[in-house]
Amino acid sequence: MAVNVTKTSHFTGGAGSQISFSEIRAQFGGSATNIKASTYLRNDDAAVDWDDESTITSRVPDATENNSVATDNDWSVDSLRNTISNYLVTQSGTDTELEFSDSNTATWNSNLSKNVPKTFDVTGVVHADNAGDDALRFYGDLYNLEIEVDENGAIYGEGGIPDSGTISVDETVNITDVQGAISTGSFTGGSITVTRYNDGVTGTEGHPVGSIGYFIDVNNVSSANVSVTSVNTSLRGSGAIASDNSIALSTGYPQTITSTRFKIAFDMTNSQGAGRQATYARSFFIKITGTGTYGGNGGDALYVNNTYTQSDVEIRSYGKIWAGGGGGTSGNSGNGGSSLSCSSTSNVTRNINHGNPYGGANACLSGEYEVTRNPIGHIRNRCRSRGWRRGQGWNQYNKEGYHCGSTSQSLCQKTNYFSIGGGNGGNGGSGGTGRGWSNRNTAMTSAPHIGNPGNSGTTNSCGANGNNSTGNSGNAGNSGGDWGIASAGSAGRAIQKKGAQVNYYTDNTVKGQIKNI
Repeated sequence: MAVNVTKTSHFTGGAGSQISFSEIRAQFGGSATNIKASTYLRNDDAAVDWDDESTITSRVPDATENNSVATDNDWSVDSLRNTISNYLVTQSGTDTELEFSDSNTATWNSNLSKNVPKTFDVTGVVHADNAGDDALRFYGDLYNLEIEVDENGAIYGEGGIPDSGTISVDETVNITDVQGAISTGSFTGGSITVTRYNDGVTGTEGHPVGSIGYFIDVNNVSSANVSVTSVNTSLRGSGAIASDNSIALSTGYPQTITSTRFKIAFDMTNSQGAGRQATYARSFFIKITGTGTYGGNGGDALYVNNTYTQSDVEIRSYGKIWAGGGGGTSGNSGNGGSSLSCSSTSNVTRNINHGNPYGGANACLSGEYEVTRNPIGHIRNRCRSRGWRRGQGWNQYNKEGYHCGSTSQSLCQKTNYFSIGGGNGGNGGSGGTGRGWSNRNTAMTSAPHIGNPGNSGTTNSCGANGNNSTGNSGNAGNSGGDWGIASAGSAGRAIQKKGAQVNYYTDNTVKGQIKNI
């Protein structure tokens, strides 16, 4: 631990050195004309502000080093030897997860709970290696303590990991459509994208119900279900008013397109005639249920839990108190491709003895197609030499001509029809890690912060007809959040505090929430 203790010490010359009252006043302050021994008793008051001269009666702070100084009339000049009036702990270099309680002796000599003014000065780096741990912790009775981060000092939380766990999703999200510019409210446990669809119509007036509407794409939620809970009944997406407050969800909607895509349509009183017409809605609420994934929460930077009620810890950040960003989540796997109608064809040769030499017969079985037919077997003499029959040819494909055989040989073709599954959907892309100490120098547009794209789906083919079916690509993973920024996981807290006040910070010196415990 790279900390250095500096004390403002007094009268360190040893027992033989002389101590005058003027020297005492010069060291501890007080009146220049009326110097009293009582002014330099040890002050063990429960609430003393060393900056307020009007409230100070005894000027020697309460400290472990000052225990020899009396709090009443049993006082001696020699008791002031090796006393202190301030206690400074300076952190430098790099430290991991520092923790101090009011009972600490190694660094604070049990002075955290005493009224001697104390300062913890961060000039180097204090960080956490684990998002579940604070980078710097103070707790217990913390009396007259200041925590200051210098311009070059920093306290860093760790970034949240992706895919930390699952969460039951039951949320209602507000969707707003201003002339096609669509915005969505916050949604925990996944992500949602809303886009208009249009079945080829122009405008909205008089068009059939369902011809326009919205696709709702829900990512990172399995077994998702979507329903519309309410809609602005008077204001259309265009800004036009439905004066009769007739805007409503169309019958039969929402429709499920895939496991992650849903279709929603609205309608209103027809402005062109009788019945209802399609319309876009200015605002509507959708309820999403299912099982979502969440990223790990980002790590906290500074934790101060002061149980001493008479004195607030003062915090000043001129450097960095930066919380870790929230972790992302992997994308959903893509949907499988639609099934394919396919077939397979086989050929077989079959014979039939029909006894009729003048045309033959089909030797194929029921359900088979006869491709060709040819005469075989005994050829009668009269078929070879008499008249026109001799010159008449046989067409094996049309099964026409002079057969002239007692047996037919058929080439039979059998086609079997069946379905095969479509290609598998691609795996979802992995989520990104929130920004934190371990990846502090890596750009947010690079791994491990950025979510990876999903894999492509596979393709199944039917060789008989050349038809293909390809599964959808997996959804991209969500990226992790930057310092103090949430993603699928919550951002860490820059400062968690009780009995403390932040007296100086900017948006650049503190990144993440300042939250009371």
